[in-house]
Amino acid sequence: MELSDFRVELDRSAAELTATRPTAVSLSNAIGLVSRSAAKARTVGEARELVSRAAADFARDSDTAVERLAIVAASKVPKGAKGLTHCNSSAAVAAIIHAHKAGGVEAFCTETRPWRQGRITVRELADAGVPVTLIVDSAVGLLMPDIDAVLVGADTVEWDGSLLNKVGTSQLACAASRNSVPFYCCAESYKFAPPSQAGKRREIELRGADEVLDGAVLPGANVWNPVFDRTPPELITAFVTEHGQVAPAGAFDYTRKHLEGL
Repeated sequence: MELSDFRVELDRSAAELTATRPTAVSLSNAIGLVSRSAAKARTVGEARELVSRAAADFARDSDTAVERLAIVAASKVPKGAKGLTHCNSSAAVAAIIHAHKAGGVEAFCTETRPWRQGRITVRELADAGVPVTLIVDSAVGLLMPDIDAVLVGADTVEWDGSLLNKVGTSQLACAASRNSVPFYCCAESYKFAPPSQAGKRREIELRGADEVLDGAVLPGANVWNPVFDRTPPELITAFVTEHGQVAPAGAFDYTRKHLEGL
C-alpha cells in the first residue's frame, strides 16, 4: 500500500466512525487527534506506528484527565453537601467520590429514562461508600430545594458555552437556577467542540420508539426520543476541566488553547 492510499483509507475510516455519534464530540475529537498524527509520516509503517501511538496517548490522557478534573470539581462541593447528578458520567462520579472522601457528601441520582443509566451511577457510588439515593427524573423539581450542588457530565460543549448532554440535563439546570443551586459541568478537554466548529450547532441524535415503549403498543401515537438536550450557558455556573474552571463565556478561548487544529 502506498502512503497516499493509507491516508485516503484513514480519512474514510475516520469519517465512517465519526458519523456513528453525531452529537457527542469526544469521538470525533479523538479521531481527529489520532488521525492527524499520520501527517508527518514518510512511510506507511511510520504512519501506522504514529497512529497507534497517538491512540494509546489519547486513552492514557483521557484517564488522567478524569482524575485531575475530579479533584478540581470536588473542591466546589461543600463538606456534608447533598449533590445531584444525571445519567452516568465517569467524570461526575469521580468528582462525587473525591468530594465524599474529602468531607462526606450524600448523592442523589436520576433514574435517567429510557435506558436508566442512573442505576449504573448508583452502583458505582454505593460501591465507593457514598450514601446514594435513586430518584425518578420527574422528581428533580421537588428535590432541588434540598440540593447544594449539581454535577453532570458532558457529551459536547459548544463554542458559546452551551452544553449538550443526556436528555433531561436542561431541566436540572432550570430547576437549579430557580433554586439558586450551583450547576457544574464536569467536562474533559476533548468534550469541547473544536475551534473549527464555532458557529455550528451539533445535531441532536434521535433514537427509536422501542427504547421508550418497553414493549407497549400505542396505536396511533408517535414517540419522540431525543438522546440529548441543550442547556444554555446562562444556566451553567462553570465547566470544570482537568485544567481548572472555565466560565461558559470562555469556552471558545479554551478550545483555541487546547484543541487548535481540529
